[in-house]
This record gives sequence, C-alpha cells and structure tokens, in this order.
Amino acid sequence: MCGVFGYAGRGPADPGLLKAAIQGAAARGPHGHGWAWRDGDQYQVQHRLGSWNGDLDTAAGCTAPLVVGHARLAAIGASYDDPEGLQPVHADGHLVAVNGNAYNLPARPTDSHAFAWWYASQRDLGLDPGAALAAALHDSGMPAWAVIVADRDGTLACSRHNLSLWLHQCPQGGVYLSSRSFVSAPGCHQPADAAVLAFLPSGACEVREAAA
Repeated sequence: MCGVFGYAGRGPADPGLLKAAIQGAAARGPHGHGWAWRDGDQYQVQHRLGSWNGDLDTAAGCTAPLVVGHARLAAIGASYDDPEGLQPVHADGHLVAVNGNAYNLPARPTDSHAFAWWYASQRDLGLDPGAALAAALHDSGMPAWAVIVADRDGTLACSRHNLSLWLHQCPQGGVYLSSRSFVSAPGCHQPADAAVLAFLPSGACEVREAAA
C-alpha cells in the first residue's frame, strides 16, 4: 500500500522528526512522491515521479505549520509513470493524501481526486473536518484506507483502517503522523483502531469513529 505522512503544529516542524515521518511513509512507495503545505490561506503542492531520495531534506525543511505527503506504490489504475497518480491532491483548498480505492463516488481523474472532492463537498455541507472525513470514508465504499487531510481551516484530520497511523506528539507541541513507526521514542504509538483523529489549530485533538 502507499505511504502517507503529516505534521500539524503552531509553528514549523522539527526537521529531524519530519524527515523521520517522511522516511516511514517513503518505505511504502517507490513509484512517486509528493508533499503539500498550508500556512493560513497560502498552500503549495509538489510532486515527483520516483522515490523520495532526492527530496527528503527539501520536504523536511518545510517551515509551514501544516504538512501532508504521500509515497506512491502503483498497483492499479494509473501507470507507474503517469503523473496523474501523484499525490497529495487538492480540492477547494483542502490538501489530501490517501491510499485506497473509492467505489461509490462521482468519477474524477483518479480515485484520490474523487475522494478529495467528496471530502470538500461534505465540508461545504457544514460538517467539521473530522465529521467530513468520516462521512467521505463511509460514502466512498473503501474496504481499506489510509488518509491524511490538511483542511483549509488549519485542521489536520486522519484515519487508517484497522491499524491507526503512527503518531508522535511532542511535549513542546506539534503532532507527526506516518504509515510506519518512525521514531524510537516512548511517545510514538498507534492510537485506537480505526479512529478518525482531527488535530485542531488550537492544539486540541478530537476523536471520532471511522467508517464501518
């Protein structure tokens, strides 16, 4: 499966910790990679074909308070060298990195685009980020998933089916997420199975049940 990672905090990430989170995700995806950041109303998305090797330090040095990224394992759909399959994708200002196949959503260039735009539609209905992610997972019909969303309001929302994403929360503030264990510290753990976690700009964390 593809790898995903993310960071949310009140300031820039620690470059060493962010690099470790990226490396945790990168081990899952040799065919393409990308990262995106948000800082207030400003955001940027960058993609490359191939492995993460040449971009690790650049991405880890990102100074934005909200970062998401993806490492692609091409299995079905777009071919290995098709940039359409690269992530994160953006939809109405939301930045989304997702592993999973969406079966029940309106067609878009890829399942990832379909999921991102459906998430955006749930936000437009007035759902908060955690609820919107739970609804999008439910409606998409994904049998398995790993997803991180950098919402346009500054929230970082995430979920993975059955085994939660690995999480490290720094005592100084800030949360790091990755598909694999990425720091040898007691605080790196997997929260409750299948939970949707939403890390708010205030620093609070909300927990919701994910799709059945």
